[in-house]
Amino acid sequence: LIKDNNALFNINFTTTDNRILNTKDLFFEPTLSKNGKNQVLSMKLKVASNQYLEYRYEIKPGDYMLDFAIKSQGMDKAINTSQSLQLDWDLKAYRQEK
Repeated sequence: LIKDNNALFNINFTTTDNRILNTKDLFFEPTLSKNGKNQVLSMKLKVASNQYLEYRYEIKPGDYMLDFAIKSQGMDKAINTSQSLQLDWDLKAYRQEK
């Protein structure tokens, strides 16, 4: 479903020191773990060990659906909350059926 750069997921935000950042241009650190029988892929954009933005994917065995959540920890000190966040989500899906 996703290959050859056909997908874009980006959050555009302003930092407390007035820099504009796009998550698509930043490095997320991956971690794979388990939640019971489910696999969890956590992608963290770390500001510090206790400050990060996390994209969390949970994959259930035998199910084609997956759970996705965006979480933040301590980012109120890094993100300028007086400015709005912008989410850009673009997918050029491949045809799956005739």
